[in-house]
Amino acid sequence: MKQILIVLFLTGITCFAAENKSVINVTVQAQPALALLKAGQPILMRVMLINGLSQSIRFTTFATKPNEWNGETMNVNLVDIYRYGEKRNLYYARPEMQVPQTVSGPSSREIVPGGSLSIMVDISKWSIQGGWLKGEYELVFMIDSISVDDKITLSVLGEPVHIIIQ
Repeated sequence: MKQILIVLFLTGITCFAAENKSVINVTVQAQPALALLKAGQPILMRVMLINGLSQSIRFTTFATKPNEWNGETMNVNLVDIYRYGEKRNLYYARPEMQVPQTVSGPSSREIVPGGSLSIMVDISKWSIQGGWLKGEYELVFMIDSISVDDKITLSVLGEPVHIIIQ
């Protein structure tokens, strides 16, 4: 009887993993904002926070577009940065946020069920080893501080995205 239960349990895990579904149906997707990304220029990426839950979620940020004080980077992280041909993560430092004194604080953006929020970030603001050179990259974004309710806060990793900088 124990052997049958173990087999059923392992089969269930395999089926769940094979379907490739999130346990919590909140996802992060990223894509280049421009068809051509050039070294030495802003490297704009559109990071989408998608709500697949049956209730609204909230995301707190200063901005959803790049600004001079990096307000768009609040709770948006670029956690893995790999350049093809190099075997190590190139991540060095995230951009520093220097909030002007005239800004009273971040705002909370509601994302309704089935809705999404688009956050445009300039990834060239992240410091990486060797700098943002021409080449192919694999990036992984994570969005933090996603509020489901007063007790549940999520951090969600996105799938790797591949870009080419010319």
